[in-house]
Amino acid sequence: MQATARFGVLGPLRVEIGGRPVPLGPLKQQLVLATLLCHANRPVPVDVLTEAVWQDDPPRTARKNLQVYVSALRKLLGDEGAAEGPDTPAGARVSDPSALPPLPLAGRAAPSAPATAPTAEEFPGAVAHPVAPVVPFPAAASVPPYSPAAPTGVPGRTAARALPVPHLTMAPEPPTPYAGPESAPYARPAQAPSPTAPRITRESGGYRLRVSPGELDAGRFQDLARSARARATRGEHAAAAEQLRQALELWRGRPLAGLLDSPVVRVEAERLEERCLAGYEDWAEAELAGGSDAAALAEAVADVAERHPLRERLQAARMSALQQAGRPAEALAVYDGHRRLLARELGLAPGPALEARYRTLLAGRATRPAAPARTVLPPDTADFTGRVAQVGELAEAVRGGGRVAVLSGPAGIGKTALAVRVAHLLRAHFPDGRLLVRTREADGSARPHEAVLAELAALAGLDGHAGDDFRGTAARWRDWLAARRVLLILDDVPCEAVVRELLPAEGAGAALVTSRARLAGLAPVHRVDPPPYDVPEALDLLGRIIGTPRLRSDPAAAEAIVTAGGLLPLAVRASGLKLAMLRHLPLREYAARLADPHAVLDELAAGDVAVRPRLDRAWQDLPAPQRAALRRLSRLPLSRPFTLAQAAAALECEEAAALRQLEALILAGPVTSPPRETTATCTVYTQPHLIQLYAREAAAPQGRTAARLTA
Repeated sequence: MQATARFGVLGPLRVEIGGRPVPLGPLKQQLVLATLLCHANRPVPVDVLTEAVWQDDPPRTARKNLQVYVSALRKLLGDEGAAEGPDTPAGARVSDPSALPPLPLAGRAAPSAPATAPTAEEFPGAVAHPVAPVVPFPAAASVPPYSPAAPTGVPGRTAARALPVPHLTMAPEPPTPYAGPESAPYARPAQAPSPTAPRITRESGGYRLRVSPGELDAGRFQDLARSARARATRGEHAAAAEQLRQALELWRGRPLAGLLDSPVVRVEAERLEERCLAGYEDWAEAELAGGSDAAALAEAVADVAERHPLRERLQAARMSALQQAGRPAEALAVYDGHRRLLARELGLAPGPALEARYRTLLAGRATRPAAPARTVLPPDTADFTGRVAQVGELAEAVRGGGRVAVLSGPAGIGKTALAVRVAHLLRAHFPDGRLLVRTREADGSARPHEAVLAELAALAGLDGHAGDDFRGTAARWRDWLAARRVLLILDDVPCEAVVRELLPAEGAGAALVTSRARLAGLAPVHRVDPPPYDVPEALDLLGRIIGTPRLRSDPAAAEAIVTAGGLLPLAVRASGLKLAMLRHLPLREYAARLADPHAVLDELAAGDVAVRPRLDRAWQDLPAPQRAALRRLSRLPLSRPFTLAQAAAALECEEAAALRQLEALILAGPVTSPPRETTATCTVYTQPHLIQLYAREAAAPQGRTAARLTA
């Protein structure tokens, strides 16, 4: 039985036998193999192989030399049963080391001496060439996308993108026109080949290389692209885009790089490049139809469209993405530039499809293609740090659909950033969309229930206005959500009533809810309470912002800076951004400023990234009795856990009354308790460091908070 083989032509020629890369022999032997692979499972005439190897000047012994190369390839591919036959040169056996380069048999160790080409003495007319080195065939998960100069915002692309974009860059010259039944790079065998059948057979005046499904990367590309196009026809645009992205990521570079001096091989490489570009165009159109981030898509397509300016499908996709991103002037400019290029270079006008697209834009009738959902997410945090356990827990909680998870914690703990990170990571699990809707206005006040529902209804394309029939619209929204794999993020929720009618009760949809309060009235839900950073996590984030060398210049001061903000992610970010702007400010001096509890809240600010405004809004949300209780509790030792007895003393009441006040504060968010069961007398409570500082200011007779807010 032959060993498993893998062949690669979507990049430099590569072969792997039995999981091991093999040397491919001299250049002319590689040209024979490349030509056979480009016509896999079809006979290739000897004349075509001769032209591929020697162009228009073959030697007298060309046919015999081809037989040598074919015999060597048979041995390389493990065709031991085909060792003798009409393809073997007279007087030579394939296994004769004096006749062929010492290439290893599949599954055997390669000889220690490097392989050599046949010499002129051994075969008259043969020319010696250097042997290609053994290059490991990359695993499927590690194949780098085809991108010598990738466009901005590509996979693995920055977290600011909601769209995983396949890399693609190829030579800007237009491909050689070609049409005909032999254009497919891979023909499936008429029937499943026998595992013992030889790889290379002589037939019909030529040679046939047998390749099974899945062995040739061009065949896998073709199968994925065909399946994706069928899905797009059925309206499964998100799944089609994902399959096309997988297909495009099979490309490792320019097809058959290093062998393109042969006109025959070059034509085949250009055909493969043409299919890659067509696949990229299909991918862009599927992403548009699937409701992906139009701005990200416009940016991704721009680079490829500029390298291939004569491809009108790329220009049309770019125009559509720009228009859907709210940039119609740029879309019209793309058309105008393309029209001028065609007139200057070819004396032609744009094609009917592009012309129709242009007229639609001019008339203002362009509409977004019907899509099951939109992706409306803020950018992921590029320097997101820590939270490994919480990310995994949340992803597991919502991955199955029909689940609701609530993230609760004090202002600045990083609830929204955590929810957005999970949403970006779960793109494949929610192909119908990921939506974030904020439930508060910019000033921190709660949005009306009807306004939140109206925004969701608009995103879902539901008719009617929520104000006309709130319950009816909410029911239609839940039905829509239940029928789709959509992840909904309801951010900064003030109370249960705002979201209760909006959450999925069944079906494929899922929701993440963030809130300072614990939203005890929502059940059943999965609850996650993100804790403050630990010191290493906080230092990691600070170092990413100000630079590791500066952080390491004074590690003690750096630790003092992050602990002064109570290890709160927002406080670490604010201090880091401030230090990044004030490069002259020594870490030790800034740490000394933060050591003053009366100044720390004002020091933790850099532009609009500031701690105090968040605490202002959180304080205003609390009822007056809870604000009064926090002012009294702030007199306890700073950042120290306290017991029920200590709380009762600070609140100046009986323990039973103190317990009720503490539990109300736990539900509201500004006081935390242990995650495990314990008796009231043994429970230890805590206040977040910055909330306690803020409450102390509010308690001071002339405190800045008391002067600004009604306490």
